[in-house]
Amino acid sequence: MEPILEVRHLSKSFGKNEVLRDIDFTVSKGDVTSIIGASGSGKSTLLRCINLLETPTSGDVLFHGESVVSGKVNASELAAALINQCDDLVSGIRHAQEEIDGSCTMLLLT
Repeated sequence: MEPILEVRHLSKSFGKNEVLRDIDFTVSKGDVTSIIGASGSGKSTLLRCINLLETPTSGDVLFHGESVVSGKVNASELAAALINQCDDLVSGIRHAQEEIDGSCTMLLLT
């Protein structure tokens, strides 16, 4: 199945602080992908890089095989919603949030 979204060797640094290092993953139609981690681990930065709200230091984001980072695809075409700290957004997620320190970041692809 053709991937909808591919993240390839994505890295992001703020000065000398390397927040993301060589991140790779693929999302295909029908996939459910979760990004979980402790506060400050780079979840929101990763999603901000996918949406080009932050410019990645290196790597690429492909949407249907076309580069978002190089401008071949406009980031708005991703139709991705970034939802931070979604405490009560989805019913039944509260227990899972408590298991991961009450922190939840979601990327919704439409």
